[in-house]
Amino acid sequence: MLRYCEIYLASVHRDPTACVKEVWPNLTEQSARSKAGQLMRPSHKVGAYLHYMMYEMHRQVLPALAVTEGTVISEIARLAFANVKMLYDENGDMLPIQDLPDDIAAAVQEVTERVVSERGGESVIERKYKLADKSKNLEVLGRYMQLFVDKSETNISVVNSEIERVINAGNEDDSPIPK
Repeated sequence: MLRYCEIYLASVHRDPTACVKEVWPNLTEQSARSKAGQLMRPSHKVGAYLHYMMYEMHRQVLPALAVTEGTVISEIARLAFANVKMLYDENGDMLPIQDLPDDIAAAVQEVTERVVSERGGESVIERKYKLADKSKNLEVLGRYMQLFVDKSETNISVVNSEIERVINAGNEDDSPIPK
């Protein structure tokens, strides 16, 4: 069992069935899948251990990388609110990548540069910047802030008030709902 845990935790893809096949190569695919399912249950000692180890790995690694809910939302906001005007200097010339403000540089997905002509010994460089998808990042941010409600989502307070209305209507003599 320890060998299975070591293989699983070292695996890049963390495929439980593949790890079972590595430890017990004579098992059929179906038996390996079944054994993997058993081992990965949180109620099984192996599953409980692996879940704990994964939790600990994330708990230690993510803060070291400074990945928190706040940093992720902050980065999404940087992408969502990138202003294309910041790509240009006061003369209207496009800035080279090293001169871009950090918030704009973070939103750049692709850079293309090419020399288009020579003028008096100087190269004229055409630059193209592709910025992150503004609408996609605004949507992600809006969903996080619960600014939008999908049609599949139900407003529970509206449902509760409708239920109360129907129940209260049961107090009338002609209602099919008993008092």
